Amino acid sequence: MGEMLRDSTTAELRHVRRTRLLKDGRIVLHRGWSLIDCAIRDTSDSGARLSVKPNCELPQNFDLLYVTEERLVPCEVRWRRGDRLGVRFSGPFRKSPPYRL
Repeated sequence: MGEMLRDSTTAELRHVRRTRLLKDGRIVLHRGWSLIDCAIRDTSDSGARLSVKPNCELPQNFDLLYVTEERLVPCEVRWRRGDRLGVRFSGPFRKSPPYRL
């Protein structure tokens, strides 16, 4: 019985449903002068989980480019473990300017 309670409590920690996916992304720094490849692993209305190279240094805030949709969204890093990080969307999506990818 204690195991069931622990599982249901853990399941309730996330308030927003995430959608698993695998999309090409770019972390946009310095107004587009620096682009870092990433994979968008899952997403929700409020954030996303990304994969980057393990030793990649990132600032706390950056823009995330959804490559195929050509959309940008400002993000704030909420956690990081190795090559995975969770970000919170800190503003609305907007159309991306033309970057040289």
